[in-house]
Amino acid sequence: MASTEDSEALKDTGGVLEDCVVETKTLSSLRVFPEEIREMIFGYVVMNEGPQTGLIAALRGEKMLYGEVLGVLFREFRFVLSKEKQDAYHWTPRTVLKRITKISLE
Repeated sequence: MASTEDSEALKDTGGVLEDCVVETKTLSSLRVFPEEIREMIFGYVVMNEGPQTGLIAALRGEKMLYGEVLGVLFREFRFVLSKEKQDAYHWTPRTVLKRITKISLE
C-alpha cells in the first residue's frame, strides 16, 4: 500500500514514481540451498498448504525442483481416500499411485 509520501511523489512527478527499485527473484534461487534444506522447505509448505499449494505449480518450469517437491509431497503428505474421491484415484496413473506412501481411508 502506498504511503502518503509516495502519493505526494506521484502527484509531484505527474503520476510517475521516480527513484524506485524493483527486485525480482525467481524460484530457481532455491537451487543455492543444499537438497536437504530444500526438502525441509518443501516439506513445511506441503504439510501446511497441502497438495494444492501454489509452490508445486510454480516449480513446473524447474524440472529438478519440481521433481524434488513432488518427491516430498508423495513421501510426506497423507492422502485421503473416500467414497467421494474414489473416481479420482481410479483415474490416477499407476506411476503416480506407486509414489504415494501415506494414505488414510474414510
